[in-house]
Amino acid sequence: ELELELEAALRAGLSVERASPPLPFPVKSAIRFLNQAQFHPRAYVVPLAHGIVGGGSHVFEATRVIAVDEGEPCRIHTDLDTTLTADRVILATHAPLNRVLLQTKLAQYRSYVVAGPVRHSPYGLFWDMDDPYHYIRSHRIGDQFYLLVGGEDHKTGQDPETDVKFHRLVEYARRFDVSTITHRWSAQVIEPVDGLPFIGRNAGSERVFVATGFSGDGMVFGTLSAMILADLCRGIPNRYAELYQATRVKPLASLASYIEENVDFPLHLLSDTLRPPDVTSLDAIERGDGKIVRVRGERLAVYRDHEGALHAVSPVCTHLGCHVAFNVSERSWDCPCHGSRFDVDGTVINAPAVHNLRRRNVF
Repeated sequence: ELELELEAALRAGLSVERASPPLPFPVKSAIRFLNQAQFHPRAYVVPLAHGIVGGGSHVFEATRVIAVDEGEPCRIHTDLDTTLTADRVILATHAPLNRVLLQTKLAQYRSYVVAGPVRHSPYGLFWDMDDPYHYIRSHRIGDQFYLLVGGEDHKTGQDPETDVKFHRLVEYARRFDVSTITHRWSAQVIEPVDGLPFIGRNAGSERVFVATGFSGDGMVFGTLSAMILADLCRGIPNRYAELYQATRVKPLASLASYIEENVDFPLHLLSDTLRPPDVTSLDAIERGDGKIVRVRGERLAVYRDHEGALHAVSPVCTHLGCHVAFNVSERSWDCPCHGSRFDVDGTVINAPAVHNLRRRNVF
């Protein structure tokens, strides 16, 4: 597989070569991509955000878009009962507001990271070919280097043992001189079924555009999306537009992946209501944990906080009706079908859902 990757990279004209990576454990084989750059994402995007304001442009924080109506002009509806208008709309929103069609070509994964100080850190970005995979990179704060170890991806809502993921990353970090883990976090990663992001006009649209499916490479593909979509909005040809068009269908490249990623939806939709609850009583829910339980004949998603108070919501995801599962390490309700995530009070954290889980009273 690595040899095929090398051959493909060479055919594409990339500067790539076989290499022996400077890692403290044996490596069977490796390839190195030359002429790469590493830069700070926040130092990149904050000046961009400052540059937006002015000339009729604005940034609205703490505002969720719940629907977009295409027209002349397009109408953008928010959760604050406010409607904005625009000639063109770009949904660069991780999971676009496309209820079904585009969602079938995307899969949402949780990805995990741990970090700790090191005396000596290998320079570069390294990733292995395990399944699930791992990557290694370093970051400097002042004179202190930190080693970041990430990976252990799994489909959102389909692996309740999230603490095990962090444990495996910690063990991986022990291969280096990391004595203490000072940080850990996770993120939502969107994978396209055929391996390339979807950038271009939304299905059935002329004035609404999307950018999604970056596979965790948002620094590259976010910038590429801006280049492509800026041209499309102005009617200027872009040489990358056809390759990444959001309405494409590539059966040979994506059929197996398409079936694999979408089988979860009908299976969960049928089985969720038939599956027995996680516990038989509210008393069985420990502090800091959430369970599916039946109360007065109704299935509820119930979380008990560290003070002992209960927070109950409907387990039915407001996107397409699958039932959520509790994510212990992040204290969230995650949907196993299309990756929507909700806070313990039902508030939407991650799309494609745009409406909160309905709150319920357990007493």
